[in-house]
Amino acid sequence: MIESINSQLLINTYLKAKALNLDIHFIILLEREKSRRDLHFKVG
Repeated sequence: MIESINSQLLINTYLKAKALNLDIHFIILLEREKSRRDLHFKVG
């Protein structure tokens, strides 16, 4: 019983971490795009 609860917790935590990782990567990509555009505007 306790083991199944623990594994469920682990799975939930893992899924949350995965979702957060994806969010972080997405945010980093957006920031990169933004700074690239800013550089482009400054140069142009």
